[in-house]
Amino acid sequence: LLDDLDPDRDYTVYVQHRSSVLGEHVVWVGDGEAVELPEPECLDPLDLDIALVTGSFDDIHLVLNNLGFANYVLIDGEDPEALRDFLLEPNELARYDIVFFNGGHAEDGLFYSEVEDDPVPAAILDNLREYVDVGGSVFASDWAYDVVERAWPDAVDFMGDDSEPDAAQVGERARVTAQVADEDLAEVLDKDDVLIEYDLHVWPPIVSTEPYVNVYLTGTVQYR
Repeated sequence: LLDDLDPDRDYTVYVQHRSSVLGEHVVWVGDGEAVELPEPECLDPLDLDIALVTGSFDDIHLVLNNLGFANYVLIDGEDPEALRDFLLEPNELARYDIVFFNGGHAEDGLFYSEVEDDPVPAAILDNLREYVDVGGSVFASDWAYDVVERAWPDAVDFMGDDSEPDAAQVGERARVTAQVADEDLAEVLDKDDVLIEYDLHVWPPIVSTEPYVNVYLTGTVQYR
C-alpha cells in the first residue's frame, strides 16, 4: 500500500525482486482515488522456447514435461557435429530463452580440445557468453558443469584444476543434509534443510562461488 501520494499526476510503479525488475506500471492517481494494480500473470510454460541438449546420463526433458514446459527442441548432444553446428551459430542460440545441457553430452573438441590452437572451443564459449549477456539462460546438469567452468570460470570454483577436463568429478556416493541458504526457497519449502542423495561417486563438488552468484543449498560433502 502506497498512501499519502500527491494527487492528479502519473506515477510509475516498479516491482522488483533483488536485481530483477519484474514489472513496471504507469498509473494516474486522482484526488481521493484509490488505484489497485492488476494481478500479475503467472509464468506460462508455453511462453518459453527451450533448446535441450541431450546427454547419456540425464533426462531433464522428463522434468520439463512434468512442469508443463512443452516448447522444447532436442539437440543431439551425443553427436559432436550436431552440437558443434548448433553452438557455433549465434542466431540458432538466439531462438531460445533457455539452453539446457544434460550431463554426458560431447565435450572434447567443443568446450576444450587436445588440438593446439583449435578455434572451435573459444568460439563456442564466446557465443554462450554473448547469449547470456543479452538475456539468455544456460542450465548445466551434473557432468555438464564443464560448460559453466569453461565459460564462466570465475563465477563457480569446482574441485580440481579448471583447465583439466572432468577434474572435478570426485564427489563420493553419500546422503547429505543440505542447508537451504536462500530465504525465498526456504519459505516455499517450509523447511531449512533438505536431504540429498548422491547415488554415484563421480559428481563435481563446488568449492566456492563469487559473491554475485545465488547459492540455494550448502552442505559438507566427501570427495576423493
